[in-house]
Amino acid sequence: MPKPFDIGSLAPALKRHSAFVKGLPGGARANFARRKMAGAVLPRANLESALLSGCDLSEGVLHHANLKRADLFAARLAGADLSIADLSGADLRGARLRGAKLIGAILKGADFRAGSLLEPEGAIGPTQTVKDTTERARRADLSGAMLNDADLSRSQMSEARMIGVSLQGAKLKNAELIKTDLSKADLTNADFSAAKMNDADLSGASLANTNFAGAALPGANFTGAVIEGGNFDDCDLTGSRFDNAFVFDIEVPGDSAFLVSNELPTHIKSALRQHYLWLNSDGAKGQRANLSERDLTGFKLNGANLAGALLRRVVLAQADMRGCMLRLADLRGANLDAARLDESDMGGCNLTGATLRSANLSGVDLGPAEIPISATGGDVRIWPANLSDADLREAKLVNANLTGARMDRAQLDGADLSGAITRDTMSA
Repeated sequence: MPKPFDIGSLAPALKRHSAFVKGLPGGARANFARRKMAGAVLPRANLESALLSGCDLSEGVLHHANLKRADLFAARLAGADLSIADLSGADLRGARLRGAKLIGAILKGADFRAGSLLEPEGAIGPTQTVKDTTERARRADLSGAMLNDADLSRSQMSEARMIGVSLQGAKLKNAELIKTDLSKADLTNADFSAAKMNDADLSGASLANTNFAGAALPGANFTGAVIEGGNFDDCDLTGSRFDNAFVFDIEVPGDSAFLVSNELPTHIKSALRQHYLWLNSDGAKGQRANLSERDLTGFKLNGANLAGALLRRVVLAQADMRGCMLRLADLRGANLDAARLDESDMGGCNLTGATLRSANLSGVDLGPAEIPISATGGDVRIWPANLSDADLREAKLVNANLTGARMDRAQLDGADLSGAITRDTMSA
């Protein structure tokens, strides 16, 4: 955290600015462009229409501040406390708000589009700015910001970075969010009615009772999102993707999402929901699903994302598992007799000792999975699927990918391997 900024030096300028806002004699608009003010403590400050472009207010305390129509172009506000602040109509193009606290802030009509400051040339003074809004300009960054209950109605946030932002209960009516990155965001109870969200990225987002009524969402990406209830009435969802999304108590287009059946027991639905949250947050939220030894005979789970789930000795006989994501899942000793697993991704899956008699595994990917060795990426470990001691008698493996799979003592009597890829399979 930066050393607190001494605001004493700002007192004369703030006094003149207050007079300027009120239209009194001797008033002058405050100009803090490019000033280094990190850690400044300015609660309830009146900075309406102030010049703050390029100003460094990171980690500053500005709760309840009046920043209406303030020029905050490319300002640094990372980690700042702007709770209950009024930023109506503020110019926040290219602003850096990563981790900022904007709970209850008013941001009606604020502009969050791309923008960057260029170095002054020639005789341009030190407090003047050269604004760049071309394609190379920096997008506004609000990743990880807290915007619960904030009012962002009619704000312009196209192409902004809002990864992991919390917008619980926020108002974004008629907001412009074209190509905005809202991946892994918490949008619980948020109102996006009539918003423009063409090609927005909502992958892995939490959408509980979110209102999208009348919103334009063509090409939006809802891959892996957790969608519970809400309102999609009169939406344009042309070309939107819902792959591996967890969907409950609402209808979405297409058949690629996991539509949670009302017949699923509450505790199973809860475990699956927590698993999606766990996957979307890289383990920071939710909990890895552990359905080991549960009897799920005949359950309808097609399209579910159970990657990495613990399913040891689970009973899924005759279950509908079509199109499931089961990559790196632990299914040791599981009963999958006569289960439908067509087109599922089971890369690197552990099926040691599992029974899959008469199961349909047509088009299943049982090839190796790649596991990053370090968090920074780079080298990966190749993890083959393990079917050692598995019972695959009479199973249908048409066009299945078994590349590199361990098949030690696997029983394949009567199995249909037409078109299957068996390159580099390993067996005793």
